[in-house]
Amino acid sequence: MADLSPLMRQYETLKAANPGAVLLFRVGDFYEIFGKDAVAVAPILDIALTSRDKQKDDAVPLCGVPHHSVSGYIAKLIDSGKTVALAEQMEEPRPGALVRREVVRVITPGTILDQDLLAGPEHSYLAAVLEEYGETALAYVDVSTGDFRVTSAGGDGSTLIVSEELMRLHPREVLVAPEWRGPLIAGAVQQACEQDAFDLIAGEAAFRAQFHDAAPPPSTLERRAIGALLRYVSRSLKERVPALSVPIRYTIAESVGLDTAAQRTLELVQGSDGTRRGSLLSALDATLTPMGGRLLRERLLRPLRSRVAIDARLDELAAFLADHPTRAKARDALGGIADVERAIGRVAMGACTPRDLVLLAQSLAAGATLASTLAAGDDPRLVALVRDWETFTDMIELLNHALVPLPPPSPRDGGVIRDGYHDGLDKLRAIRRDGKGWIAQLEARERNQTGIDSLKIRHNQVFGYYIEVTKANATRVPPTYHRKQTLVNAERYVTPELADLEARVVGAEEKIRALEADLFEELRRRVATETPRIRAHARRIARIDVAASLAEVSHRHRWVRPTVVDEPLLKLVEGRHPVVEQHLPAQRFIPNDTEMDGAEHRLLLLTGPNMAGKSTYMRQIALIAIMAHMGCYVPAREATIGLVDQVFTRVGAHDDITGGRSTFMVEMSETSAILSRATAQSLILLDEIGRGTSTFDGISIAWAVAEDVHTRIGARTVFATHYHELTALASSLPGLKNYKAAVREWNDEIIFLRKILEGGADRSYGIQVARLAGLPEGVVSRARAILADLEQRATLRPPVDSPTTDASSTIERDLFAPPPHPVVQALTEIDLLTLTPLDALNVLDRLQRLAKTPPET
Repeated sequence: MADLSPLMRQYETLKAANPGAVLLFRVGDFYEIFGKDAVAVAPILDIALTSRDKQKDDAVPLCGVPHHSVSGYIAKLIDSGKTVALAEQMEEPRPGALVRREVVRVITPGTILDQDLLAGPEHSYLAAVLEEYGETALAYVDVSTGDFRVTSAGGDGSTLIVSEELMRLHPREVLVAPEWRGPLIAGAVQQACEQDAFDLIAGEAAFRAQFHDAAPPPSTLERRAIGALLRYVSRSLKERVPALSVPIRYTIAESVGLDTAAQRTLELVQGSDGTRRGSLLSALDATLTPMGGRLLRERLLRPLRSRVAIDARLDELAAFLADHPTRAKARDALGGIADVERAIGRVAMGACTPRDLVLLAQSLAAGATLASTLAAGDDPRLVALVRDWETFTDMIELLNHALVPLPPPSPRDGGVIRDGYHDGLDKLRAIRRDGKGWIAQLEARERNQTGIDSLKIRHNQVFGYYIEVTKANATRVPPTYHRKQTLVNAERYVTPELADLEARVVGAEEKIRALEADLFEELRRRVATETPRIRAHARRIARIDVAASLAEVSHRHRWVRPTVVDEPLLKLVEGRHPVVEQHLPAQRFIPNDTEMDGAEHRLLLLTGPNMAGKSTYMRQIALIAIMAHMGCYVPAREATIGLVDQVFTRVGAHDDITGGRSTFMVEMSETSAILSRATAQSLILLDEIGRGTSTFDGISIAWAVAEDVHTRIGARTVFATHYHELTALASSLPGLKNYKAAVREWNDEIIFLRKILEGGADRSYGIQVARLAGLPEGVVSRARAILADLEQRATLRPPVDSPTTDASSTIERDLFAPPPHPVVQALTEIDLLTLTPLDALNVLDRLQRLAKTPPET
């Protein structure tokens, strides 16, 4: 350090105090990055890498970014998994003195407050998780909105349950204790913390400092997780912890279980391309506020298990659906409401801009319009939504009176406070305005008195105001002018009168900026005191937005209200896929009925060719059930849906290369999880169990799984398979019913009817589908010949006598046994009951030729 310059010593000191973070070091108009950090981030930011003290052999690598566009560069660093420490200049530069600098924020993926850095309107969660003695606790917070929750699970499966809850939340950053044994969280930066980060005493002290008299949760592990979050946020925001809501404790089992496989295969919030496009969320989301969008996503991923609560949400939706004019007016008002939750979060944190306060005033006014619209409606359910509505009239009037309609981004830019709001500010502005006029008058007078027509009074940041005279007129300058600067072609002067005017004008300008900043800070503090009320107000707006949005979508697509019951039923009349139907021309989607219960129709065995609609049919059943449980209308003509505790899916083929698992291993792992966790109240979708291994192993596994789901678990299940032999199970399993995807053959082509009918399919039409996919004709022809030969030689007869029968041995014996003797084949074709003497002679003659032996043989 002794060999470093003062600036570099300052940099290294701040860097050492923030290990692991990329230090953005403010130097004038740039943020500079030195040393190894510069080498690492220059490619990420796509900026040039240079060096400090280039002439020296040990020149320090250097890169930098402009201060006015730093947000975009910080976003790139955060997206790449980096932590950023922001070092600002804490005083104005003085000649010959080192500017004092401090790290004002450490920005991590889970502690982002800046609107420019947040990835859309979705929640940006920071989570903490730890397990101990069979209990697993999870706490998570969105520092931009103040949303704070905590939960825990016990027992052998607690780690898995909490891991799946984390997947459902999709946090940006996760703090994990050293003993955490759960899987990595996809898409999240995982911070391995030391044990003392979860210290109970320090955590409880942080809880009391943040929430004062609020009661902490009873679970010790939950308190430790909360404390770890609070301390991490405090370190990141340099003690300026935002006004967070008191942690809400909930139970994971209160909502329908949706494991990672179900979220992925049902494409609940992400389509196959990893974006929202093609997801159920995209089909449902017509919300108009960011708060409503976040609430809708939360409801979709955490459907209710209480019939009373579901019906209450459906009642709200029905009220909006029944009153189209009121719904339209309400949605107009909702369109004028900005992200109130995040705006008030920045206000409470002291990180807001004048524009945040203006948007907040506009949003609160639009909220008042929304309330009056619903209160004027005839439906008491809509009126109840805005009962005791907070109008914030005084705050709106204050902000509108104080702030200009289109303020600059920073209060220090000036021009933020309206004329007429503060007498002292108005007087200073008059001095500034009149002072510029006085200077113009002085310039005209000096020209007249000196006779120098080219004389000008100018201003710059270094010398302030001065009189500029060309060298040709220097002899005409009065002795009262004092030379200030000599240029090549001109001289610059100052007079006592000009200096006095400058002091008054510049002093007024500086006072105006300081006073505006003080007045803005006073406004911010007054608004910040209302943070809890405004947050509660934002939640009410979100609830209304979601109900009106779902009503709009339900009206647009002709969805109906489901009847939710306690019995294990799932009956759909003309059910449709909510996403697929939106991507087809009107009336083109072919609906299908579904009947499931806990008795005779608890397992539907679905057979039929690929491309016939089996997967769409299965998924639409699950999606309709989830929509009903989140309190949404569903795409069907009629729907009766019994409460579901969990939705499980084993659909699609994918491997896990990084985890070292093959496609078949993934398939078996997911199937194992379903069989170990499903209950009689679950909804299960199984597609092509056993396809990743040999035919005999696959059929055996599929056979055994179907029996176990039917007999031991008893859950409502749709089991799609190409193993047509499984249709024989209907004779031994009373709750299993065979269904098939209907097709028609015509001129060696197949026509997909997209209808699900009762009965089992006897063929998969795989060769025809392969031909449709463009398989070469020669390959198709050869496949047909091989298929014909196999069908002639074998008949697969899986056992139906007992679940313990060895199916694979019988299948293998039948498939690979030599073909029957022609004599035996001929005898099987004879109907002895209708055989005439003449027929008998013909048969004997035929047998003789076939056997190539004498007749007596």
